[in-house]
Amino acid sequence: MNTEIPTRAFRVLPDWVDFNGHMGDFAYGIAFSRAVTALMEEVGLDDAYRAESEATLYTLEMRIGYQRECHEGDAFTISTRVLAVDAKRMHLYQEMLDESGERLAWCEQVLLHVARKSGAPRAARFRPPLRRASRRWKRSSGTNLTRYGSIDRLVSAEAPRVRMVRAGQVFRTIKLRRPPWPSHCF
Repeated sequence: MNTEIPTRAFRVLPDWVDFNGHMGDFAYGIAFSRAVTALMEEVGLDDAYRAESEATLYTLEMRIGYQRECHEGDAFTISTRVLAVDAKRMHLYQEMLDESGERLAWCEQVLLHVARKSGAPRAARFRPPLRRASRRWKRSSGTNLTRYGSIDRLVSAEAPRVRMVRAGQVFRTIKLRRPPWPSHCF
């Protein structure tokens, strides 16, 4: 039985190409974001949920590592792994692969469940239906998530595959090494 989160297929659009002739950095963000939107639909954060609850996911943090260039018309896929979920947040890891399976880029994201009923966005707990099995997943993707029973149990089932995430990418901080000379020399 296939238990993986479905992979999303894309093609580099003409308006995603920058002045260097390859897919611009902004377009990687668009593609990764669209894959997250598809995941939201499948786990029940769909149009009906958003309309009824006036809640959705906001991106708190997104880090992208660029590995290889891709060009107009190139096909690629994005796979998503759920690393962790708590009462209000999801931590995701994604990989963008070309047709031969070579990694083009990776993305790590933290998403926050936000309610907008009061008129101002506020962090809010996931509603109980999201913490239970989502029948929508099985219907829309052919993947049987009912064996997991909830998003939390999906995280547990994903754990062996999450361990395969390349070491040093997830949870890494961004920083420059301090130069060997004093800062007043700049």
